[in-house]
Amino acid sequence: MTRPEDISMKERPAKTLSPADKWTPNIPFHVTQEELWEHIHEIERGPFIPVEECFKNIRQWMERKSTRQS
Repeated sequence: MTRPEDISMKERPAKTLSPADKWTPNIPFHVTQEELWEHIHEIERGPFIPVEECFKNIRQWMERKSTRQS
């Protein structure tokens, strides 16, 4: 009978890239369609700022930055 301690544990590679990995188009990686859609939906659930509000925030930041330098 095979005992658990006799079975060599082999580390399995992750299905997706870890956040520490840098993406490069020269190295292929494989994800399932479900994983890809899950990631897209996670991004969609995240914080959303309309483009007008984003531009307004950038203008305010640039004004604050220019007044500090003066």
